[in-house]
Amino acid sequence: SFSALSPHIAVIAGQPAVQRVAPVPARIPASALGATHEWHPDIFGYIANPNLTGAPADGARFLLYTINLSTYSPALPLDEIGHVDVRDLSVGDNIDIRHTIVLDAGSTMDIDMMGTLSSTTADLTTTGAITVDGVPIDFTYVIQGTQGGSFTLSIDATSGPYALDWSYSRTSGGVGPGSDRLTVSDATTGGKVEFIIDWDASYVVTVGSVIEFNDVVVADVTGTGGFIEVQPRDGSGLDDNDALLIGSGYFDAQIFNSYMISVTILALENTGRMLPSF
Repeated sequence: SFSALSPHIAVIAGQPAVQRVAPVPARIPASALGATHEWHPDIFGYIANPNLTGAPADGARFLLYTINLSTYSPALPLDEIGHVDVRDLSVGDNIDIRHTIVLDAGSTMDIDMMGTLSSTTADLTTTGAITVDGVPIDFTYVIQGTQGGSFTLSIDATSGPYALDWSYSRTSGGVGPGSDRLTVSDATTGGKVEFIIDWDASYVVTVGSVIEFNDVVVADVTGTGGFIEVQPRDGSGLDDNDALLIGSGYFDAQIFNSYMISVTILALENTGRMLPSF
């Protein structure tokens, strides 16, 4: 049965991740290959419809629907909004999981996760392309870590002249000191903003954390619990409104990172796997 996939597919399609359900059996069952599955409210799950075509021969297709945000399952009456194709070409610990999402509104997402995964370690790289309202975004997302040890997350994303490079690392099973490096650049103007932030074991920003504009320090950073406060330096030309906009940009990058973590976790769980506990 693929009924456990429904909350996962909803999240990958763009809904917030708030729960993790038991994963489906590892790999896609042979009986599901080449089949298109539609939601059946009476059994609260997906069933293959032999009259529907278009699914990949080496994967399975699931129709996507508008979601009831209170249950994270398709809302009734059913409102079909697109589909997702799931392909699992992995061999043992060598991961190769591919998702293609197409929404009727014109948005698409192609992701390909490759690397190695065991019960205690992960070294996974997800590459993909998203198109939203006709605007393409290309990205690479990397997760590396050892259970109970250190881990690193990194994102490289581009859209037109804009680029985002972000890395976050944490030691001692996620409870030790960490570092945050975020660079946003515009190839058209040559402008570049860099966040250079370090955290202590209590997740408090350490002294010396700053923001640079074109390699010149323009603000100091304080904060705790993942939230930051930007304090413009005298002579930087920044005012309080600029500080709020810069802080909002950092928060938006964190949201994108959270989204990519959700995509990674759910892509793995859709094929019966999960990340180690970092």
